[in-house]
Amino acid sequence: MRASLKKSPAIFALVLAAQLVSACKDKPAEARCGYCGMKIDAQSAWRSEVKRPDGKTDPFDTPRCAFGSVTKGDEPAGSVVRVQEFYDRTWQDSAQVKFAVGSDVTGPMGADLVPLLPAHADKFAHDHAATKVVAGADVNAAVLAELR
Repeated sequence: MRASLKKSPAIFALVLAAQLVSACKDKPAEARCGYCGMKIDAQSAWRSEVKRPDGKTDPFDTPRCAFGSVTKGDEPAGSVVRVQEFYDRTWQDSAQVKFAVGSDVTGPMGADLVPLLPAHADKFAHDHAATKVVAGADVNAAVLAELR
C-alpha cells in the first residue's frame, strides 16, 4: 500500500504537467510590437497597425512605433499606417487624421503622436499644449525625433 501512495503524487504531477502543456499550446501567442517588441495590450487605445499592400497587417503598440517602422524602411512601399482616433477610438488611415506632436498627452511609452480627426486637431493642440500638428503624410524621421 505504501508503494501506491508514493506513486500517486508522482502520477498526479505528471497529469497536471500534461494539462499545463496542453493549455499553453492552445493559448494564442501574445502580440508584440513590430518595432520595439513591447507586448501589445489588446484594449489599448494607442494600438496601431501597418497594412501592407499584400493585405498582411503588422501590429504596433503606438503610432510612434508604426511610423518608426515605416520611416526606417521596415515596411514595403505602399503600406498604410492605421491608428485609433484619440477621441472616438475609430480606426483611421493616417491620411485621414492629423497628429499632435509634443502635447501633454503621453502614450504607454511616453511622448507619442496623438491621432486626431481634422475637426478636433486645433482644439486639442490648444488644450494640450501641442507644439505642432502635422498631417499623416508629413510624419517623418525628423517629426519622430521631436518625441524623444
